[in-house]
Amino acid sequence: MKVNSFELMSWISGKTSAGLSAIQSQKLFLNGVLFSSNIPSVYTIGNLIQIEICSECFEPECSSSGYVQVFGEDELIIWKEPLNEISDIREDPVNELIHGTVFWEKELFYSFMNEVMNNNSVHIERLSIKQAIDLWRLNALSSISFPRYYDFDRLEEDIMGFYSSELSSEETKHLYFKSKNNLLKLISNINSIRIVTIDENAIKLIAMIETDPYKEWNCLYINDDKIIYPIGDNYGFYINEILIR
Repeated sequence: MKVNSFELMSWISGKTSAGLSAIQSQKLFLNGVLFSSNIPSVYTIGNLIQIEICSECFEPECSSSGYVQVFGEDELIIWKEPLNEISDIREDPVNELIHGTVFWEKELFYSFMNEVMNNNSVHIERLSIKQAIDLWRLNALSSISFPRYYDFDRLEEDIMGFYSSELSSEETKHLYFKSKNNLLKLISNINSIRIVTIDENAIKLIAMIETDPYKEWNCLYINDDKIIYPIGDNYGFYINEILIR
């Protein structure tokens, strides 16, 4: 989801099971849709933000859920499902991330942060290839509503075929697996990612998913000689080393 607008709506709690009452909090709406129902102030750990805090004690860190991880690329701020690159441990994301990654333009994001930060700051990192691969995986899962723990190997078990308007099914299948494997080989490279808006004339590669109901995943795009990996809301990334040859 690309954020076009945000709204913070104040509310006051009733008495909680912890015996607390009259606590002022805020609901966060993105594009008019409720994203978080309890965000009295933003709590940050590194580049993690806890957007949804405990509704019983209203204290950050009481719950291990409600997090987004913040990345910045050029004029784009990305809220993604958290992933610790060293341990692969994930903080539980805010529930609404199950519908897809959130993309902010920087100016709007900082307007939001100015309203809720209370003099705190958030560390914004560049995307590593490992985090970008995770965004690609998450985009696939949001497209086909599979469980969040699926990796590509598990996802691919349910792919029944590939097609494209410009390539044969075998060529499309070969290019998907070649592009995925080339990307995984570069996982320790941290400086080569480029985020782009996917051109409407880009060639789409589609994986057919054997689910009920039947689903399709726009798994790759080709633009000129570049392989683009979609990450949501018409955004994708490419890496200079991975080209059509």
